[in-house]
Amino acid sequence: MPKVKRFRNPQKSSLQPPTNSLPSTNPAPTNETSSHTSMSTTPPIDSPLPNENSQQPETSTKHARRESSSYWIVHAIDLEGVIKKIKVKVREVNNLPRGERIIVDFDELGMAIGEGQGVLAGYCGTLAIDCNLFPINFERWSGKTGMPDTYFLECFKEILQPRFCFKTDEASAQRYCKLTLGRKWAAHRQNLWNEFYDPTKSKNEIISNVPNGIDRTQWAHFVTYRLKPETLEICKKNRENRKKQVIPHTGGSKPMSRRRHEMFLETRQLPSRGKLYIDTHKRKDGSFVNDAAKAISEQIEVGLTQSTNDESEVSPNDVVGKVLGPEHSGRVRCMGLGAAPTNSFRNTRF
Repeated sequence: MPKVKRFRNPQKSSLQPPTNSLPSTNPAPTNETSSHTSMSTTPPIDSPLPNENSQQPETSTKHARRESSSYWIVHAIDLEGVIKKIKVKVREVNNLPRGERIIVDFDELGMAIGEGQGVLAGYCGTLAIDCNLFPINFERWSGKTGMPDTYFLECFKEILQPRFCFKTDEASAQRYCKLTLGRKWAAHRQNLWNEFYDPTKSKNEIISNVPNGIDRTQWAHFVTYRLKPETLEICKKNRENRKKQVIPHTGGSKPMSRRRHEMFLETRQLPSRGKLYIDTHKRKDGSFVNDAAKAISEQIEVGLTQSTNDESEVSPNDVVGKVLGPEHSGRVRCMGLGAAPTNSFRNTRF
């Protein structure tokens, strides 16, 4: 067959084609050379987040910054229960010695924390773009027309569990991994569309322009879905809603759960949602991203000051909701992926 010349939207950024290589369900044997580096055999010291009545130590150590941006420093446990500290990159997770798993810690809200979270999130990203594991032709991640649960459960049992040791119950680990994979799967589909959709081309031309690494049938179904009138209308509404968001944040790609845990390690005190909002709307020089963020942050600071009064009916945890309005179902602002009113506000006072 002659080689097909693929077109891309010249106004879009370059997109790396996904790989269809299915990760081996059996980690590499121990007699093979591993690409990660062992650093220590000292077991990790758990640092659970305390409640508001717990005694705070007089001194604290700052742990907020990673030692390197080229690799992660995590704890791993082998089949004999020996824990050691290793340096590892996301692409090296499949090369871990047989039976060795990266430890991922969780906070009391069921959210992953620490550098183990970074490795897990990156690895989930490599799985989410594999159309053999998670086809792109489903209309959404969940629901009646969404990805079947069996796809995720098979991935969790055969790929994630052999490589990661989740320091939480299995249900919480599954929930967090499913949310992470779903978000990255949706982002991957959007990136594909942004890169390969061209309004000057016909539907058949776009379908014929199959991205590298994507199944032809899946791509045809995906293009058909994206060009449906109902989908176009939803996209239009989403664009309009996006334009209403005029306050950018400076949190970057770091999840709120890790940021919250790092702030706790710095101060040995749990930061409130208000403190997290203020921290993620300031630049490095301490200035706010814009006047709107400054005005909201000043209201939050006043609310936090008033909430320290024993007679105040508003807890520090409620200040953000009082300033920004009530939460939507299924999420909590300034708390990150996996946080919901049911697990964030239950017997919790920040």
